[in-house]
Amino acid sequence: MRETFREYYPLSQEEHKLIWNKAIIVFDANVLLNSYRYSQNTFQTFSNVLNIISNKIWIPFQVAEEVHAYRLNVIDNQIKTYYEYRKKLDKLQKDFENEIKNPFISKLLLSETKDGFNKIKEELLVKETFFRNLIQNDNILDTISNIFDKKIGHPLSKQEFQTMLVREREKRFDNKSFALFMDDKLSDNGHYDDLMLWFQLIKKAQSDKCPILFITDEIKNDWWIQSESKTFLPNYNLLREFYKMTGELFYIYRTFNFLEYAKTFIKDGIDESVMNEVKQFSSNEQMVYIEIKNDKNKNLNKLLEMITNDGYDIFQHNSKNDIVFLQIILPNINDIFESFINKLKTYSSLTDIEVIHVSSVVSRSIEE
Repeated sequence: MRETFREYYPLSQEEHKLIWNKAIIVFDANVLLNSYRYSQNTFQTFSNVLNIISNKIWIPFQVAEEVHAYRLNVIDNQIKTYYEYRKKLDKLQKDFENEIKNPFISKLLLSETKDGFNKIKEELLVKETFFRNLIQNDNILDTISNIFDKKIGHPLSKQEFQTMLVREREKRFDNKSFALFMDDKLSDNGHYDDLMLWFQLIKKAQSDKCPILFITDEIKNDWWIQSESKTFLPNYNLLREFYKMTGELFYIYRTFNFLEYAKTFIKDGIDESVMNEVKQFSSNEQMVYIEIKNDKNKNLNKLLEMITNDGYDIFQHNSKNDIVFLQIILPNINDIFESFINKLKTYSSLTDIEVIHVSSVVSRSIEE
């Protein structure tokens, strides 16, 4: 029975060994783009690991294209983050200095407090300047480019992809045993990104006759099944379809889990501070589910535009009776979530959009 329903079973020790010995390790764009969010030490460690296992790694053309297309967005978000924290500290310092009039607090202590504020702001400014310089002189992109030199797949032709898209979307609607990729957003070039990526993975396994280990920090339902414990497990449909089409194993890790296993390749191991930082990023997003009722597409389009302009990924499902289901990926930070919900409520009060339900799930690494 295990052979028939293999996708529902955890990998055996033999299968783990097979994947690590024979699989091509493929990285999603979000994993590589996280390089801009890591500390310098963590990025250096991550890039060293990739260099050590360079004979085992590969990325589809789709991933390489997304890294180049979205890197400036990530850099810009980092600049905004450090700038906003500096401004918050400015306000906090001014409020503190204006309200502290107690004569029992010495001038020396007040001076030291002011110096502390200034030192933090100086460090934030250094980080902000670092990212501003990356726009023209991007050593992170250079490192990634060197690591994956001649390890990039070929693009699907427009005709090849369009033919595949028509055939596969119809098949996936009718057959629930296939991965749907139904929440895939349409990219600027008219391609369904995740579906294209999926078929590049299958094509690679077929041509090289080997398993694929896919590393992603994505939390969409296309890739993961959410258990009651909020732990994300690989989508059973993906595992089934991949094996059916290639005869090879397919599995997914978050970056943290990948580094845990990669420790065996590293002579000196990986510093615990690096693991903790990567683990933090592995649970640094939350998926917000919103159910709304909308009678006018004009207002819905404005809402989608507003969310997109704020820099958040959004995925839309339409249903009957003018009910729309939205999935939005937000940073796992309380004030950002609260600010987003307040903004949503304000927009709803000014339009005919009725918010029926809002919930959120924080991502967690598998096998954590």
